[in-house]
Amino acid sequence: MSTMMIPSGVPGAESIRVPLERLSKAEARITEITGVTPAKAPELLTCFNKAYLDASQWIALLTKELASAETYIKRTHSMITLDRAPQILLDKGLTTARNPAGNADLRDAVIYSDPEYLDAVDRRDHIKAALTLLKDKRTAYEMAFSAIKKILGETEF
Repeated sequence: MSTMMIPSGVPGAESIRVPLERLSKAEARITEITGVTPAKAPELLTCFNKAYLDASQWIALLTKELASAETYIKRTHSMITLDRAPQILLDKGLTTARNPAGNADLRDAVIYSDPEYLDAVDRRDHIKAALTLLKDKRTAYEMAFSAIKKILGETEF
């Protein structure tokens, strides 16, 4: 896997391509910690540090994209509640003259079955999953960096 494709938080925007080459290479090198030497440590530390910085950059971008996705979900929810749900409920005979908008459970049923809403939630969930993956990878690089320093001591290099 050299690139992770993540849908944009808003339909119509371009998908986000996260290059994973440097992250994957750093992850593969974690096993080298067991035989780290003072001569090899600086290069290995640099590898983990660069991977940590790359992951952090993508985490920041995806955090912003997650906020956009959440806003889009709320906007979609509102449009369905105000514009679509009343007519759908009326067409199905589920509203009364006393309560033309229907009750909350009925409105929710309309919202949770709307394809646009489901797509928005799916986009958000993809972004959340990618964020979790990148945060876990970043933690692994941080732990690898710290392990080298602990094995060799702060003054070895």
